[in-house]
Amino acid sequence: MPERSGFKNLFGGYLMNWFLLVATILSFVTFAVHLFVGGREIATPLLKSDLDQVPKLTAYYCWHIVTLMLLLMTGAFSYAFFFPGNAALVVTMMIFSVGCALLSFGLIMAYRVSPMQLPQWVFFILISIFAALSL
Repeated sequence: MPERSGFKNLFGGYLMNWFLLVATILSFVTFAVHLFVGGREIATPLLKSDLDQVPKLTAYYCWHIVTLMLLLMTGAFSYAFFFPGNAALVVTMMIFSVGCALLSFGLIMAYRVSPMQLPQWVFFILISIFAALSL
């Protein structure tokens, strides 16, 4: 039988890992915003654009890869929450989240746009912080 979620305390009971729970919830919120808001504001206009078919479909394919990765991150954090002792899984997803935040900052600086025009970094910074605190 799998071990219960949380940290074992001095009395043999368990303390819930609230930081990991918050990272899980933030990951799911990021997934949902990407899927529903981003789909409407980014993916749909992309498909209606005059781009050639191959770059358009490649970008759309990448959109779906991001969707799957966000869902995977949510699942990985959820698994680590319910089955403690999976620090490597948390660290892996935290590194992915940090990488996404750095990519956002890189695009903001390279193309000199407002950080609020590419607000993804907010989600990824928060996810990374709570994942780190959960360790």
